[in-house]
Amino acid sequence: MSSWQLSNLSGPRYGYDFVIATTQSSINATMKYFLSGLTEPLVRYCFVADDDGNPVPIDFNELLKRTGNLDPFTLPGNLAGSDARVKKLIAARFLAGFRAQIGLPGGNDPGDIIVLGGDTSQVTFNMPCSEFTIMSLQGGLFGPIKTFKASQDPEKPWTFSSKVDLRLDPVDKGAYTNLPKDVKAAIMNLGADTFSVQQLLFDLTNSQLAANPPTISGVVLGSIEATLLDQYFRNGYFQTLRKNGEPILGATITSNLRQASTLHMTSFNFHTQTYQPVSATSYDLDVLNYLCAVDGKTLPPVANFDWNWVTPAELTDHDGVISVNRNAFSGWFRSQLSSVARANCWAFDVSAKYDVGKASVILTVSPSGYQTPKDNPSATGAQVINYTYSHSSFDQAGLNGALAKIGVDSSYSMTVAFADTAVTVTQNILVTLKLEALSSSSGPSNVVDKTIVDTYSVGVANDTLVFKKTATSSDRSNRQHIDGFRDLFLNYNAIVDSFGEALSRITSTNFVDIPVTQLQNFVFPGGRTFAFKKAAFSKNQDLVSLITYTDPRK
Repeated sequence: MSSWQLSNLSGPRYGYDFVIATTQSSINATMKYFLSGLTEPLVRYCFVADDDGNPVPIDFNELLKRTGNLDPFTLPGNLAGSDARVKKLIAARFLAGFRAQIGLPGGNDPGDIIVLGGDTSQVTFNMPCSEFTIMSLQGGLFGPIKTFKASQDPEKPWTFSSKVDLRLDPVDKGAYTNLPKDVKAAIMNLGADTFSVQQLLFDLTNSQLAANPPTISGVVLGSIEATLLDQYFRNGYFQTLRKNGEPILGATITSNLRQASTLHMTSFNFHTQTYQPVSATSYDLDVLNYLCAVDGKTLPPVANFDWNWVTPAELTDHDGVISVNRNAFSGWFRSQLSSVARANCWAFDVSAKYDVGKASVILTVSPSGYQTPKDNPSATGAQVINYTYSHSSFDQAGLNGALAKIGVDSSYSMTVAFADTAVTVTQNILVTLKLEALSSSSGPSNVVDKTIVDTYSVGVANDTLVFKKTATSSDRSNRQHIDGFRDLFLNYNAIVDSFGEALSRITSTNFVDIPVTQLQNFVFPGGRTFAFKKAAFSKNQDLVSLITYTDPRK
């Protein structure tokens, strides 16, 4: 059995409206593909000496003004202080700088970019750079000044690793809590790219979400490069970014389109989940969960799930799953079917009057449609919706009904069940006529007793849930007659048939199978990020679809 079949988002520990879970393996593969074609800005960050000789950052364009438009990164290393170009740098009080760009170095595999683990406040982010160059002036008081220049080896790139706090709930009091409002809004992106690797990269590179300045590997300890990176990148540059929560190396997101989803997400939080049982190779199955709430609901606290989302056998088939809470999905169904239910709820008011002038009994039935059914929600079980309605009316003519008695009872029910790959909608309408004339009666007659069962098999096409319908119906309507001798004098059977046909005609107007077009508009969240395949219900009636990342470059 697939792990997602145990999904139980309506359970008391959870309550999220929907969850998107993607594996560490798929995130890394998609992130690398995205980075291989990335055109992030080339960042140039430089430092000059203040009046006391301390390093202070300077805008690169301002530095160019001081150097007469001389770009220090165009100079080679080991240039003597007597060189005219070096003299310009000295005059500008240039100390050091670096030039870097996020991306894959030389197309080489940098290893895992993200390591999730089981602590959402300690997600490891290994930031790869397609280019990283350091430039500085060395020497000074007791030695000759010369330029120093070093770049990472594409075959052995420098790796900048940091622990990132991805907790977005203010209750957790994580790093996110202290961010400026505009930065919070950029991270808590509720647009079309919420679940994209572009957005995740933006979040991971936010300097204030990092617990500490990044550690650097691939550089020889004690070397000039290590000293410069530690002083100017880890401390000077990184600490400056932390003041405003700015992204490292200018990582950006390019789209803020609103999601074209049926479920209107209004808040979410991250949660990392370790595959159980843990083994030496199970880390690829660790998942990043997006815990989501819709329509302004309060997002429940983070809780570990009692099930894995993806099994080892499924790892090569899909990148993760989206699971929609049975209550959220049944709520959408209610919005689609409530008008159908009301249209089939009938009240019949009856009247029995004796007309002295005509010396006859006048019987009438007055229908009133679109009554309001009772909604009987179920917290557990396959049946997720149960509408019921009933109405009774009775009248009589003559002393104690000696001349005539008439009564009509009407009822309607609609149930919706989720199971496996099908939604089953069952409707029943029942109208019972009770008629007596001059003490003659055939007993209650179910003049209308019809049932329609619509079974919709669920699938996915173009990010939308699609339904294929089969319908069955049964008609157990029966109009009870009395024997012909008594009917000869009372015309009772004609009265029963007349009322029965009228009641059947009235109720049949709206009592039809539900057209499939009524349901063909449920759009999954994350359609700009994922492709969806297969849809089915878990053992606890959550709607689950398997997902794979789409091309992140498009």
